[in-house]
Amino acid sequence: MDNLRQLGIKGEYMPYDANLPVRLPKRIGGRMAYRCDCPITILGRLEAKMIGRALHSKNLLPQRIFVSPAMRCIATARGLLKGLQMSGLRMCIEPGLCKVDKKYTPVMTREQVEVCQSERVQQFYERCGKVVRKLLENNADVKSMLLIVHSSTMDAISRELLGHRPEALSRSQMEQMGFYYPYSAFVAFEEQKEDNTWHVIDDALPPLTCRKFSNCVDRAFLDRP
Repeated sequence: MDNLRQLGIKGEYMPYDANLPVRLPKRIGGRMAYRCDCPITILGRLEAKMIGRALHSKNLLPQRIFVSPAMRCIATARGLLKGLQMSGLRMCIEPGLCKVDKKYTPVMTREQVEVCQSERVQQFYERCGKVVRKLLENNADVKSMLLIVHSSTMDAISRELLGHRPEALSRSQMEQMGFYYPYSAFVAFEEQKEDNTWHVIDDALPPLTCRKFSNCVDRAFLDRP
């Protein structure tokens, strides 16, 4: 995280760009805890709120929201909930993938996820597939769910729902995942009760575009066999 260089002698945080958060919360592990778990920017929060507002305008209101424990995902969820005007909806922090639902029992515990640190890419895809299937099983009575995850997790979940085999991408391909699933990317799925298959809902939300940036998913990459 570049703004780590802006920490003063006493370790205080000083943003060097107006798009960075004015302040950062203190964390166990100190400033180095932000190196691999950074916050989102001011514009990132605004984007999340706009996506939430778009969901609200389309009446796509989730009954449950599952969030990766990463700080940027939790901050994104907070922005989404503001845009959705659903401050009463609690986040379910799922390590396998605003108030926190402390009664929520995750599919995977933090200890189980830590064991997966040395897993291969294909094993990561398999894990994400199992987690989303378990979430669907545990929430069979819920009509709509919202998952806030990382780009690679988004791809793994999409492949599981579309019935594609777990991918065996290289590490370099994984590092390029943000090009296929940009910041604030959104994919809507609907289950066909007749055959229990899942399909992508095209144009579920209007795209978020600003100059050369767009949050549209690379559909050719998403649909690859």
